[in-house]
Amino acid sequence: MITLSIDPGKTSGFALIANGKVVEAGELHIDTAKGLALAVELVDQADAVAIEDVGYVPSGKVRIETMHHLGVRAGAWACLARQRGLEVQWVHPNTWQRAMLHRGGRNPGRAMLKRLSMARARQESGRVLGENASDAVCLGLWADREMSNHVKP
Repeated sequence: MITLSIDPGKTSGFALIANGKVVEAGELHIDTAKGLALAVELVDQADAVAIEDVGYVPSGKVRIETMHHLGVRAGAWACLARQRGLEVQWVHPNTWQRAMLHRGGRNPGRAMLKRLSMARARQESGRVLGENASDAVCLGLWADREMSNHVKP
């Protein structure tokens, strides 16, 4: 099974995970012709898609416009997947972060989570990745494991 995981945003992070291994990871702008073409190629390779859902955002910390654009980009990925008959698994950031970056306890904060994500992605992929691609790798590894555990024989 090949899982495509997405950290949507102005620069979307993506990762293709097969059998617990990082096959490809990077970042793209889905609102450009080049980025959309790459997104289509990625979705065409996938058997399953996991997209990071919007997490809790304290009031006043982020602009409404930012949240709107995040939703539009996440929706574009979801439409590409559904158009190809793939089910989309929406994953709250805390879900994969607790499993992949910090086991239980208090949330160490955004800056530390980004450092932990980049370190884990570098360890798993063998190369240095940006923040968004790193989050997509960690989300993808989590989703690949979770979906593999729920596959019917």
